[in-house]
Amino acid sequence: MSTTAKTELNEKATELLKEKKDQENIINLSLKDIYYNLIHTIYDILNEVLDIGNNRDINTYLNIFFKKDRMIYIGIICIIVAIIINL
Repeated sequence: MSTTAKTELNEKATELLKEKKDQENIINLSLKDIYYNLIHTIYDILNEVLDIGNNRDINTYLNIFFKKDRMIYIGIICIIVAIIINL
């Protein structure tokens, strides 16, 4: 494979990765996708908290809540709970 072909493939791969990253950005998600991700995040957090067992270190809990893009959904949950409390 020639150098120009490798460079061309690298550029295409970089473009595809950039497009995928842009699609996963919360700004580009529909409300349906945000709702699905929110429910999925809550489910994952509950499963991981229940599976901790004897390892009750604060860092373990923090790692559960700070994984990947969970922070944005935790923020959404906090906003929803605050609105419900104020009603």
